[in-house]
Amino acid sequence: MKNTHKLSAALLVAVAGAAIVVPSATKAEQSDWKTEGVVEFEKDTSLPTVKEPDGTTVIPEISVNPGATNELAIVAATPLDFEKHAILSDGSSEPYNVKPYGSSVGTYEHFVDFKDVRSTTTRQYHIFGKLSKQFTHNDPSATGNATLAGATITYSNLRIAGDGRDTTTDLNMPEDSGFVKGKSITLAEGQQELFYSMTNAARGYGQYKIAFGNRANGEDEIRKSVQLAVPGDVVKFKGQYTAEITWTIADTPTPTNP
Repeated sequence: MKNTHKLSAALLVAVAGAAIVVPSATKAEQSDWKTEGVVEFEKDTSLPTVKEPDGTTVIPEISVNPGATNELAIVAATPLDFEKHAILSDGSSEPYNVKPYGSSVGTYEHFVDFKDVRSTTTRQYHIFGKLSKQFTHNDPSATGNATLAGATITYSNLRIAGDGRDTTTDLNMPEDSGFVKGKSITLAEGQQELFYSMTNAARGYGQYKIAFGNRANGEDEIRKSVQLAVPGDVVKFKGQYTAEITWTIADTPTPTNP
């Protein structure tokens, strides 16, 4: 009995000793090293392409301004064709509607294509139009440099068109509020007129158009969105007359008059 007690005591001591011996925690190891990521940009000096208003199809025939390699530039503008008309013998006048702009990829409303890809946080630009040369007969030797004196061109239904962008969700699209003189503007010979002003620095980066009318509303709207008016008392000669319209984009509201 005595031996049994001693054995039991020895077991208790051994268990108690095991209970208080706790292994030390392993120290966590960690190593850090920083590296860097780089990216570099350069200016795109190639001529931009011109796409259809509100779409992504490239119009191959349109003439692109050679100066459109600049970051702020008029890229292109559709030529205007007011078609052939009879000379009215009663001296009356009537507006002549424009022919829709036709290309190998479609028929479109007329437009002025422009871009601003400047790296700036203070974006501002203004777009002007000017009837820089009055309609002049193409055979001056026969007509004595006859012009359609007093003729004017009226652009209406002005709107901003993107290249396939959703104008309701794209927060970079120029706003309609930039049409500070309204959505109908008349050009008279030698008078530069303001068509659009961008003063919101958070918008306007990219390539856009001022379109005149919308082909989605039919051909009649396209034709009536650009009209030529010629005074009825101007003597008209048989043959073709040609005018010149100059478009300007500038970062100042008072650009040099071309």
